[in-house]
Amino acid sequence: MIKKAKYFFLIVVLFSACTPHRLGTQYATDAHLAFENQEYEAALGYYEQFIIYHGNDATQIPDTIYRNAGLAAFYLEQSGKALDYLNPIRNSDAANAQTHYALALLNRQIDNLSREITALETYVERYPDGEHIETMRSRLFETWVESRNYDQALELWPLIEQDARKDEKL
Repeated sequence: MIKKAKYFFLIVVLFSACTPHRLGTQYATDAHLAFENQEYEAALGYYEQFIIYHGNDATQIPDTIYRNAGLAAFYLEQSGKALDYLNPIRNSDAANAQTHYALALLNRQIDNLSREITALETYVERYPDGEHIETMRSRLFETWVESRNYDQALELWPLIEQDARKDEKL
């Protein structure tokens, strides 16, 4: 009888270690680790498993999961998937400089000028010391001219890097 109780207890412990909640948490942990190690294909797979595990219920999935899944897809040049994950969180606290940089480039690829401008404006406004600030300012200037927002473009002109101002396109 005691032997049966030991086996039963062991089975219960093993089963509880593999509960769905723990599995979902493990997907997130593995995804974050892979993302930090720039293993974007593995990270994206784990993030997608986490999303599937939660039934794609946005109320159960932190925006950081969508952000990192979108950025992983962006780095893997999976534009459609990247947009699917990044667009819904673009106005959340989880959206960072890389999010807006990726959204600007992705929206340019699909020729969505208004969304590109929004991503560029957000990047320039929120991340004036960001890694891509010069590129984002120059492109924002171009998009404002293209969309005939000349007053805004003129205000931005003094902030454009001197070398970039010599670019014939600008």
